[in-house]
Amino acid sequence: MPETSIIIRSFNEAEYIGDVLEAVEQQEYRDFEIILVDSGSTDGTLEISEEYVDETEFIAPQNFTFGYSCNVGCEAASGEFVSFLSAHAIPTDDQWLGTMIENLYEGDVVMTYSNQVGAEETKFSERRLFNELFPEERKRQTGPDYWANNAGSAIKKELWEEHQFDEYLTGHEDIEWAKHFIDWGYTVVYEPDACVYHIHDETWEQVFNRFEREAIADVEIGIKSPSDRWREYLSTPTDILGDTIAALREGSINIKTFSNIVKFRYNQHMGTASGLQSERDLSRPVRILL
Repeated sequence: MPETSIIIRSFNEAEYIGDVLEAVEQQEYRDFEIILVDSGSTDGTLEISEEYVDETEFIAPQNFTFGYSCNVGCEAASGEFVSFLSAHAIPTDDQWLGTMIENLYEGDVVMTYSNQVGAEETKFSERRLFNELFPEERKRQTGPDYWANNAGSAIKKELWEEHQFDEYLTGHEDIEWAKHFIDWGYTVVYEPDACVYHIHDETWEQVFNRFEREAIADVEIGIKSPSDRWREYLSTPTDILGDTIAALREGSINIKTFSNIVKFRYNQHMGTASGLQSERDLSRPVRILL
């Protein structure tokens, strides 16, 4: 029985999943199995994955939610630890998994999550956002710092058995899970020495939708409120200005870069503001398509 089960959730991820799985195969820490949770891929993802994965679990696209797919993977996992890795998040070196798992040997640590950086194709503003969300310093988090991210993370399965991922959130199932245990006195560790290239190949509409659904979830979790939308309105010009100055200092500013800065920050903050004031019926379970 492996010590760790790696759960990779996929839906039409053929562009990057081969690189992801090859990077996993190169890990120095070897005591793991790989479980793919797929929700209807038709682009060759399954064919690329079959030589790497130990087990594939299938869920219907109409049943997909982030929490549900995590729970399906955890139910299939045989390891003491469960690691989550996005199908478009590529470990940057062969120490990624082992460095994260080391943190779980500490008795009070329930979850650890890795650093994230942009790849060559990452939008300028998102690269800056990664730097803000994933700093250079290791953190042992307690409330009210509930941030966590399942693009690259690891948890103790025995604690998942006590509290599973919320299957009806529109995002941030990782934060809800971390908050539950932090509020019970456990610790979440941010491990900057474990790192992935997290690649979001999105249209501007998809950027807006991502931040909108995450904000809807944040209100449900209780870490944000509708009144926080005013901060988003104010942050839009501030972040555009900050990104533009940073691009000027780097010598990378041009019309395309500036246009992308404006579009990214607008969709980030307006999507968040829209989600914060969503009129979704919070008592009614909703699942979304991937």
